[in-house]
Amino acid sequence: MDAAGGELQARGGGGGVVTTSHVEEPLFRIFPSREASELSSLSRTGLGKPSRLARKSGLLIPAAGPTCRRDEKSQDVKNIKSLAAQSAVGLVWFEAGWKMALNMQRFLLTLLLLGAHVFVSIYAQETGVSEAWTSRSCKCDCEGGESPTEFSSIASGSSMVRGVDCMPECPYHKPLGFEAGSVNPDQITCSNQDQYTGWFSSWLPSRARLNTQGFGCAWLSKFQDSSQWLQIDLREVMVVSGILTQGRCDADEWITKYSVQYRTDENLNWIYYKDQTGNNRVFYGNSDRSSSVQNLLRPPIVARYIRILPLGWHTRIALRLELLLCMNKCI
Repeated sequence: MDAAGGELQARGGGGGVVTTSHVEEPLFRIFPSREASELSSLSRTGLGKPSRLARKSGLLIPAAGPTCRRDEKSQDVKNIKSLAAQSAVGLVWFEAGWKMALNMQRFLLTLLLLGAHVFVSIYAQETGVSEAWTSRSCKCDCEGGESPTEFSSIASGSSMVRGVDCMPECPYHKPLGFEAGSVNPDQITCSNQDQYTGWFSSWLPSRARLNTQGFGCAWLSKFQDSSQWLQIDLREVMVVSGILTQGRCDADEWITKYSVQYRTDENLNWIYYKDQTGNNRVFYGNSDRSSSVQNLLRPPIVARYIRILPLGWHTRIALRLELLLCMNKCI
């Protein structure tokens, strides 16, 4: 076959040269309508595999390249959409985490402020406990020369203490007389007193006197729970400005904390002494058997009846006591 005409020369049997013409067939043959339709359908599928008809005709249908490119573009679009969806989800989670962190920061700040408030309150109470008992605790003085413990009756028959409203705290303090003995035994009572028999008859509430020594040197509660109380009847309305407590003299038994109630008449309800936040004030008591601990009342209590309610104790509820009266001049 030469390059130009594609002719094929061969020698025949007679020695002559026989020239035959050869024409290259096209890539796709033209088939009758039925075969062409079937092959066209096969081509559109893009499978590129020889069918029975194609093998019969000796023709292979090439794979559809453009279809593959369209599949690749479609896959790229899906990948981009997937990345966008993941980014959106990540953004949502980031925003949620940021809001959660902000709320947590606000919560911790509120908790810190609350803790600081509690700490300041406890410190103020402990400062009041450790304050030294002096004859004069401040320089304020009420108008007039009368003692606040002096009172006059008004038309309604109730008692009114003069000079109390003008005192942020008492300028002078005077012991009521537990230690001195001027407080009578029948002025001091306790819960379940009718059950104080036998050994407990030596530890009656009348023994709750500051610095008492010897056997029976304190009030011992027969029951150890927060429903116990010690009550003092002042016989008249007075201004009470402080409380001093001690434990039992001959054993490690004392009150560690307590609250205070008061009322001006036995027919009235008991009132809890409150702190500046409006809660029942907790007074801190003793840590050993012999030391006396003072708690000043600011403002003082105007009442006839005072109750001490133990809230905590060491081993047993044991108490020795003195009350301080508020005076506006030293006598």
